[in-house]
Amino acid sequence: MENDTVNESLVPPGEVADPGQSQSLMLRGGEVVMQCATLTGWDVFEHMVMYCLTLLGQAKGSICAFYLDDFENCDEYTLRVIQRLIGRSGYTTSDFVEPNDNVYKGFWAWRTKQEQAPNA
Repeated sequence: MENDTVNESLVPPGEVADPGQSQSLMLRGGEVVMQCATLTGWDVFEHMVMYCLTLLGQAKGSICAFYLDDFENCDEYTLRVIQRLIGRSGYTTSDFVEPNDNVYKGFWAWRTKQEQAPNA
């Protein structure tokens, strides 16, 4: 059974995480994140998190898409764990599911307008 911290935000309200916070997010992300990072390899998992946060930071609020094919040897479970971690890092996420066969292909993430900094 998952604990109550699974959906808890890892950043203060109105803020988003940056790539330099990837290790901190992973350490505070909970048991599932730690297990997934261990199975995937800490460096590999951290690289995927940093990649997502880097692109989201560069997008300045625009939507970004992250696909299973973007990452070597990434499976659906791992990408869903990363998606949840990004969602707890101040971003909004949504599954990207192939419309023809309803198969998870990745996720979209963005910073909503009300969360954007005034000069972003």
